[in-house]
Amino acid sequence: MKAWMTAAKIAALKLPGVPESESGVIRRAKRDGWPSKPNTEQGGGLVYDTSILPLSARLALAAMEAKESAAQIQVGNLPTQAGGAADDEVPTTEVAVLRRDARLVITGLFRDFLARSRLAPTLARQIFCELYNLAGETTVDADGNHVAREGAYLVAVPAWVRKAKARISPNSIRNWQILAEEGRVGRLAGAYKGRPKGGTLGQANGGEVATFIGALLVHAPHLKAEAIRDQVRERFGDQVDVVVESTGEVRAVEMPPIRTFQRFVAAWKDENAALLKRETDPDGFKNTMRISGRGMNAWVTSPNMLWEIDASPADALLTDGRHSVYVVVDIYTRRMIVLVTKTPRTEAVLALIRKAILAWGVPEIIRTDNGSDFSSRWAVSAIAGLGIKIDVCDPYSPWQKGTVERHIGTLQHSFMELLPGYVGHSVADRKKIEARKEFSKRLGQSDAKAFEVQLTAAELQALVDEWCDLKYANRAHAGLKGKTPFEMATAWTGPVRRIENERALDLFLAPIAGKDGFKQVTKFGIKYDQADFRHFALVPGTRVFCRHDPADMGRLVVYEEDKVTFLCVAECAERLGKDPGEAVRELRVAQKARLDAEVAPLRREIARMKPRDMIDRTLEVARRDHGTVIALPKRSETHTSPGLDGAAEAARVMDGRAPERTREPESRPEARIAHFEIPKTEIQLKRERYARAQAIETATDEGRPVSAEDAVWLARYVRTPEYQGFAMTYGASAEA
Repeated sequence: MKAWMTAAKIAALKLPGVPESESGVIRRAKRDGWPSKPNTEQGGGLVYDTSILPLSARLALAAMEAKESAAQIQVGNLPTQAGGAADDEVPTTEVAVLRRDARLVITGLFRDFLARSRLAPTLARQIFCELYNLAGETTVDADGNHVAREGAYLVAVPAWVRKAKARISPNSIRNWQILAEEGRVGRLAGAYKGRPKGGTLGQANGGEVATFIGALLVHAPHLKAEAIRDQVRERFGDQVDVVVESTGEVRAVEMPPIRTFQRFVAAWKDENAALLKRETDPDGFKNTMRISGRGMNAWVTSPNMLWEIDASPADALLTDGRHSVYVVVDIYTRRMIVLVTKTPRTEAVLALIRKAILAWGVPEIIRTDNGSDFSSRWAVSAIAGLGIKIDVCDPYSPWQKGTVERHIGTLQHSFMELLPGYVGHSVADRKKIEARKEFSKRLGQSDAKAFEVQLTAAELQALVDEWCDLKYANRAHAGLKGKTPFEMATAWTGPVRRIENERALDLFLAPIAGKDGFKQVTKFGIKYDQADFRHFALVPGTRVFCRHDPADMGRLVVYEEDKVTFLCVAECAERLGKDPGEAVRELRVAQKARLDAEVAPLRREIARMKPRDMIDRTLEVARRDHGTVIALPKRSETHTSPGLDGAAEAARVMDGRAPERTREPESRPEARIAHFEIPKTEIQLKRERYARAQAIETATDEGRPVSAEDAVWLARYVRTPEYQGFAMTYGASAEA
């Protein structure tokens, strides 16, 4: 503190308890007899001893000068003692170095404050700490009390110093002074060996108590400290075992009080926030704390390469109740289309896909969750039939389609909040909206009146379509590097697959009939929904695939079993208002005409057939397949019997090769032996037959007469494999 000041300088400082004008200060100095002397500096006049000022003025003056000193403090020019170079300890961490430097700055400021305030060291430390800890400049109230005023701290220090030490105490100042004076500046960093993590409860019973408390908090996070303490007492008793740091021995201590449990529970929840969130609120953990990445769909490089679809209840009431919204997002352009529907059903999914296909084109992949509205046979069959791949996310994994999830959030927060009938995004939001009216005015009111419901589903659909086209499509996206969905879509110059026949798309997306769409045709047609659907093209006994046009309950669109080949449109006469009997007669006539047209060419072909054509064709094919194959002769033994011998002799007589003779007496066996002939082998017989055939053919070629018996025999023989084999092997001569 400056020892001598002029009256003008003292007045300019506007110190508490001191006049704020130069003349007022001069009058006060004369009245109270302040010590003074001539001013040797420029300006002349008198200077007054500031030690005579009131205590509040001296403290304020010391604080002001402390600010000036603090502003000049630099990290590399700290107020250290000479002995600091020979310090006994060196900080090893950045935090320890920061703590040491901050304490050096505070100690230097106090040394200056002590010199300027001219107070006793004990009182100076007390006042300095109060000024350091007190936020705001001081002023004097009507009773003359020193009052804090919002603004800068009374003792101003660099921000990094106050961050390291937000509050100080007189004992701390005294200890820091001693360490600095003794040259042990390194000790100012603190020798924090610290207590075991978690204090007494953290180390009790070797950590078992802390584990048990953590389990209680995960199982029942709503438990209060008192209830947790009771649970611990019942489990471990009224005493717990702790380790004495100085000796290392285990000692039993009384169960800590509730306040200790409160601090431990608060610290445990803070340190294990992610664990607690994951175990007690899995969805909240996935949405807020689960490690996530950006650019998961970076492989998408063109429009309609990937769509994501999801549904959510709309956060607005309509005149016919609360509806749901289905949202589809094109990942490449971030375009969004919304469909308002009463209930989440497969019809709504396919209606949204139809709407998006007509607006954007046909996608390559559609990503959905595994909800029943997306995974039904109708939805899967229709989407796959359009040549679109389906990517189904894992159960309970909304982050796998995070883009459409975020778009639904944008729709709910940026659009639904603007609508009449908005009911909030949660129960808490709804209560706040309800609380806007006095209870007496809300009493007995319906939700429609309480939330000012005015819109119908059609009106909401029109509004959301316009919002998507005008507002959302022209809003820049960080994921699009600052571009808008409209800009991304219009900048694409590549081809876009489109379906030109809208009616064909409608019929293909029509719901399947029954459980899986497959029906068995009977003579009564197709049985569906307690009615018979008929068409003359339906063949009883066949299996077909059917779709039902929701706009026409009297017709079924019938495909072949492959689900894609169109067969016919079957009709139910009763539902179309036709006479069932007349309808059946018409179908019979149409069926007869169709069958007659189909059988006409068959009958013409039958008329050209001859009685022996089938057997002749069969044998001709057999000759073509097997006529060139000749079996090699095998070793054989001649078998004979008395009966065969007699028959052989009769055959010779009939063929004219031997004269008829009378039978010799059985007593002369030598006569039988004299006339016995050795039978010819099979190959010899075959050669003889082929030689006979050649002889007959030669006679025919030369014009000589041939007996009818030989002609018939030859006609049959030439068709046999035997003849054909000899002819191919030996040619014109069988003797070869």
